[in-house]
Amino acid sequence: MQKKVAIVTISLQAGGTEKVVSGLASHLSQTSSVSIIALVDEDPFFELSPFVSTHCPRPKPKIFNCFKYLFQAIHVFRKLRKLRPDVCFIFGENIGGLICPIARLVGITRVFVLNRGTPARSFRGPKAYVNPLSYRWAERVILQTQQGVKLLQGRYPKCKFAVIPNPVSIPEKVRPMHGRKQRIIYVASLGRNKNQAALIQAFSNLQQRDGWELVLVGHGPDRPSLEALLEPLRIKDRVKLLGKRTDVKELLLDSQIFAFPSLSEGFPNALAEALAAGCACVSYDCPTGPSDLIHSDENGILVPNGDEQELTNQLQKLILDIDLRTRYSDNARIMIRQFDENLIYKKFDSLLNGSSGSETDANSD
Repeated sequence: MQKKVAIVTISLQAGGTEKVVSGLASHLSQTSSVSIIALVDEDPFFELSPFVSTHCPRPKPKIFNCFKYLFQAIHVFRKLRKLRPDVCFIFGENIGGLICPIARLVGITRVFVLNRGTPARSFRGPKAYVNPLSYRWAERVILQTQQGVKLLQGRYPKCKFAVIPNPVSIPEKVRPMHGRKQRIIYVASLGRNKNQAALIQAFSNLQQRDGWELVLVGHGPDRPSLEALLEPLRIKDRVKLLGKRTDVKELLLDSQIFAFPSLSEGFPNALAEALAAGCACVSYDCPTGPSDLIHSDENGILVPNGDEQELTNQLQKLILDIDLRTRYSDNARIMIRQFDENLIYKKFDSLLNGSSGSETDANSD
């Protein structure tokens, strides 16, 4: 008999969490009955298997924020009570503290909470107090890195942790470096700690950049302020803001350098995908994730977090040395295989089948 799986997420729009949710749901639907319960009414951005059912609140209520969480809690409670899943995956620390006890109240005994953002996010606001209590109801709290577990374990003494990185789709073939555009690319939402302004400044400070362009992919509230930087820096003709795109994989495959100046992460999907696409990558060594993906001077470059001058220096070094770019590209393709989506999905399969062995146990390394 097929297991019934429910996945609770904030949305199904463009974003790293949403991409993981969509991919995992489609994978699990091959052997299980899978439903996604979203908290906002939006059409899916990423492709979903036709065997996955989605449940969004309709119509979207126009209510004050203080009542929004009550509405969402009722929506999830009703859907879980109707679906009666065997297993519930809850994506995101912003909703985990609310949804975890609801799932248990409905009678679901196997509940997994998956934190997505930087661990520091769990130390701020009401969730800093609610989540350590609520997460005790979960069978496992799943983080993406060992570093994340080390940061949270002291605050969550009664919780059991597991580490499962995000799955990465690895292209079978990539273009050689000399066949790509002289492009530095960054894929991220335009806002929060993604820090596109630092990359624009670093690009403007390059002493030699003839023929090179900077491309920013993503949308968000910081777009007007980022566009306003270009004119005074005199780089408006060399910097493109492409907005939300569905051809990110193709853009990565046609770019030589991927720069990642984010100041905090949970697990940087975009950086992982750039490594898989064979880009020469330079990243801030922010908490958490980049150091799990890049071994500096082997498959890319790690820069001290927030060091804009060093980011400029390393970008300049990459621009001037195609052999170095090629070496990083080749090594990145080899080292990223440990995050191949088929390997990561097997870890979720193990969880679904009741195994918490060494592959997923946070204390196994």
